[in-house]
Amino acid sequence: MSNNDFFGTIADEFMNGLSDADLYKLMDVISVEDAAALIAGVSPNKVYHDYYADDEYVSINTKQGDPHNAVDVFSISLKTLGHAIKSGRLNAHIVVTPKTDSLIQNDLNKDWIAISDINTAKTTIDRNDLKEWLSDRGVYPHLLFPNGKKDDYMNQKHINYSAKLALCVRAWEVAQTANLDGKRVKGFIEDWMKDNAKAFGVTNTGDKFFNDLAAIPNWDITGGRAKAKPTPLKASKKVDKQIASEVQKKLTVNLPEKLPKTDDPFDIPF
Repeated sequence: MSNNDFFGTIADEFMNGLSDADLYKLMDVISVEDAAALIAGVSPNKVYHDYYADDEYVSINTKQGDPHNAVDVFSISLKTLGHAIKSGRLNAHIVVTPKTDSLIQNDLNKDWIAISDINTAKTTIDRNDLKEWLSDRGVYPHLLFPNGKKDDYMNQKHINYSAKLALCVRAWEVAQTANLDGKRVKGFIEDWMKDNAKAFGVTNTGDKFFNDLAAIPNWDITGGRAKAKPTPLKASKKVDKQIASEVQKKLTVNLPEKLPKTDDPFDIPF
């Protein structure tokens, strides 16, 4: 590489600066509007304020390549984040706009409280608090979770996919409800792993490999031989008839063959 090429490459990198992904990582404390934009899958730089009928509103500009429902997601997220902050479910450094006062109360026996709408441009949220709030609701927007959601370890297309980890996790799940058929848990897991390893991308097929790997998801470490399920006894027809005969005898009422005569028609001898 010539000196011109070398310095040209350095110049290009300098001019390009940080990528969007790297910039978002620097945002440890973000405004409510920035958070709504990231949830919607667009850059916070696309947020804008405008007025309609003397009322201010907030939205985002989108372009080709952005999520098709980004505007709707942004609007809903902005409202949802605001409600979560006001109810105390999401920690935030709150800044209010005094001109729009409203009254609230959580209990009819308590006094009314005057509050103002939060300023979504100036009210800020800690990035980790936001991610925890989203995780608790099972929502993992890509711009906030670039490495995927928590259970992406089962996704073979994930950049950090581990075949052996996925195989262990799935083997443990299967063994929870499987009929072990007299096997120890580890033995069942080991056999299941051998039969299914290829589907998870595990190419090692040695017995020792699977024996060692099965020890990881195995929770039954008490040792000893497995207790086989007892085989139900099957009675023969002869035994069935004998049992039925004995039951019939116990249920039969011992009545005399001939009832004694009586002059009283209502005198019942039993």
